Amino acid sequence: MRFFYLILASILIVGVFAGSVKAQSLFVYPSEIEAQLNQNVVLEIRANATASDLYFLQYDIEYDHHLNFVSLTEGPMLAQNMYETYFGYTETDGSIYNIYIARKDTTGIHGENVTAYIRFMPDTVGTSYINLSNVIWVNSSITNTSVGMPEVVVTGGIIHVIDDSTDVICHNGETKPCGSSIGECEPGVRLCVNNDWSNECQNLIGPLDEICDGKDNNCNGIVDEDITGMSLTKTCGTDVGACVSGISTCSMGMWGACEGVLSPVEEICDGMDNDCDGDVDEVCECVLGARQECGSDVGACSKGEQACFAGLWQAECVGEIVPVKEICNEIDDDCDGDVDENDVCSILSFAGNPDSSWVYMIAAGVIILLILVLLVVYFKSKGRELTWSELSRKWNPDNA
Repeated sequence: MRFFYLILASILIVGVFAGSVKAQSLFVYPSEIEAQLNQNVVLEIRANATASDLYFLQYDIEYDHHLNFVSLTEGPMLAQNMYETYFGYTETDGSIYNIYIARKDTTGIHGENVTAYIRFMPDTVGTSYINLSNVIWVNSSITNTSVGMPEVVVTGGIIHVIDDSTDVICHNGETKPCGSSIGECEPGVRLCVNNDWSNECQNLIGPLDEICDGKDNNCNGIVDEDITGMSLTKTCGTDVGACVSGISTCSMGMWGACEGVLSPVEEICDGMDNDCDGDVDEVCECVLGARQECGSDVGACSKGEQACFAGLWQAECVGEIVPVKEICNEIDDDCDGDVDENDVCSILSFAGNPDSSWVYMIAAGVIILLILVLLVVYFKSKGRELTWSELSRKWNPDNA
């Protein structure tokens, strides 16, 4: 072993050819794996580099105490004309340190180089971790010896240990992520309770109904969409009365104009609910086409009918018999509930009533009759008979 270290030191210090590394990384492959309880699991420790001349790689591995270390073996070196390689490590409980490998290549190192295979036997169900640390990657030449290479990318490994032979799904206290990180969602954590994963996803921010805000609320990777994947829309306006609702479309997190809407207007008397408040022609006396009785049916009068137009009752009362001046006819002509009132049937009243000619005739006949009675009395007092010749001689002396 001492001879081995002497050879390694000589190669690092002396060097023969100049070289450089363009890119470098060290990682566990695969980075995440599922393994069975108490069965061997093998991982590769890979080094990626493009180099020439001799170079030296050293690193440490720390692993979970639930992983029982089995072995660490050298992997193949994918290089041309390789003629010297060196490999060694020191292992303690929970870590492997001073893993190193050195090699000399007269034509250059190219491509991916698997540097080691590591074997574990897990003894506990759950998730265990492997971490690579303290990486030293040195290029050695006559003019430039033991120079650490910058920007070494180190990736650890994750081993999920399961046991198909039992009903144990997980170990109490273990956690695993749940939920989604798409859109406005944020994943939570699911706990292992009674060796089974809890149904509760703690601290989860889950999907919500999509709203017009420029965000992916339902966490499906699309912003402000409906169930068909098209832009969100909503009805706007109202369908009450003469109004007609429209459609507003969401764009860039804001609702657009209300398309196709018929909005409320000032109420007019046309039999429609113009202001869309649920009432028709509420500012009008009447509704277009309506009719009502008008006038009086007292005495000789008779009611008619009014029509509504432009929200107003028309003045004309169609079919109405209106009151007239009271006359002596045993009828309530003026429709005030009284018949022939105010002495309309007296003689003096007849004089001023052009419709009472028959009354004049009766009065004239009475007067003539009284005159004849007086004449009869007069002629009797003279011992004469009332004859036409006597009357003629009385009223015409020339005939005496």
